[in-house]
Amino acid sequence: MAITVPGQQGATGPQGDRGPPGPLNNGFGTVDYTDTDAGIPLQIPAGQWVRMARNLVPSTSNANPPAGPWTGFQFWRDGALRARAVGDLIALKFSYVVVPEQRGSAIRFGLWPGGMSEFDFGPGPIIISSDAGQEERSSATFIQNVRSRFVTWGAEVHIWSSAGATLLEFSPEITPQGHVSASA
Repeated sequence: MAITVPGQQGATGPQGDRGPPGPLNNGFGTVDYTDTDAGIPLQIPAGQWVRMARNLVPSTSNANPPAGPWTGFQFWRDGALRARAVGDLIALKFSYVVVPEQRGSAIRFGLWPGGMSEFDFGPGPIIISSDAGQEERSSATFIQNVRSRFVTWGAEVHIWSSAGATLLEFSPEITPQGHVSASA
């Protein structure tokens, strides 16, 4: 029910005082990793998968660290991505710098639980728009529902190129999205 009062609107009163800041509530947080090997080239021969065993450390500029059940969890350990529990839903963003050998070629990131390519998962192929020999800075983002192999063994990160390329930097960002129960 609406109440209307006929007549002209009066003057607007002064703005009230600003309330206290609310709690920082940005979901379960995010951890982004800095590639301490940035600038050290990783050659990717055409048509071959290459494991990316980069030295990654959590970025010191992360203002929203993982929270809730992910507090203190190390997503990158022993040269592989790690998952906390079966049923976790995580968003992965892979930022990279790559120098292609051919414009229009493709790269693909593959995550291999326990190093086994038959259980590969990850984003689809990425078409490179930079000219041959020129750096391309970009990222690929995908969502992963964690399975038991990922939790048990971790997942090695591999990269593939259709025409050959050189990876100069790889910086993943992991954002927990929640948990999907098996009984749900």
